[in-house]
Amino acid sequence: MKSIIVELPIPPSANTSKRPGGKGRAFVSTDKLKDYKAECAIILRGVPSLDFGRYGCKIVFYFNNKCHRDIANFEKHPVDACVKAGIIPDDSYIDDMRLVRGAVAKKKPNVELMFWVL
Repeated sequence: MKSIIVELPIPPSANTSKRPGGKGRAFVSTDKLKDYKAECAIILRGVPSLDFGRYGCKIVFYFNNKCHRDIANFEKHPVDACVKAGIIPDDSYIDDMRLVRGAVAKKKPNVELMFWVL
């Protein structure tokens, strides 16, 4: 397969998805992040993987309002979910990444990820 498009829910921000851990653990995932990962695993079940190679990725965020957000803080978790689902082998293979703020989607905020083989 040469390209694929997947739609996922809006992830928690990278700034709020981890907290300091105790007993020698640097950081632990919050419950919100764990719930997000579980939801993505269900959505991505059965999605085919791309051919092996270097990848391009375009991520379009459709938030539910016009609040000021740093979209770079929302990129990590959807890409990691796609790696875990086996769509791409690792995010280190992405050579071209584009982040786009889409139109406001009050009824169904989501993230659209497009991967293609370069």
